This record gives sequence, structure tokens and C-alpha cells, in this order.
Amino acid sequence: MNKIKNKLLDRLMDNVSDILPEGLSGLQQDIKAQLQQAFTKVLNECHIVTQEEFSSYVKALEQAQERINALEARINSLKL
Repeated sequence: MNKIKNKLLDRLMDNVSDILPEGLSGLQQDIKAQLQQAFTKVLNECHIVTQEEFSSYVKALEQAQERINALEARINSLKL
């Protein structure tokens, strides 16, 4: 699991720890372990990227769209 997912999992587990009653320490640890396992499974199925990665994907897609538009224009000009 990458750093982003690990940070997200840590934040989720911190929030879970805050809402679980402290008097049930043994049960609390069991619940936390089970939730961490479930959260890890869900996060591994997600495709989470950083804002930088997302921005670079957007830029690449915009450039690809510009190339497609230029090629379509060339094809249309050849048809005439």
C-alpha cells in the first residue's frame, strides 16, 4: 500500500480510536484490528492518486485531446 493510503488508513484508525469507549480496551483492540483489516481491503481496491499525479494526468489528457483534434482536422481537410 502506498504512502497516501497509509496516511488515510492512519487517520481513519485515529478517528475510530477516538469514538470507541476506552473502558473496553480488549474489545477496542479487536474492533480496531478488524476495522483496519476492512479499511485496508477497501483502500487497496481504490485508485487513489495525489493532486500532483491527477494534475499530470489532466495535462496529458488535454494534450492528447489537442492532438486528436488536430488529426481530425487534417483528416477532414483531406476528404475535401
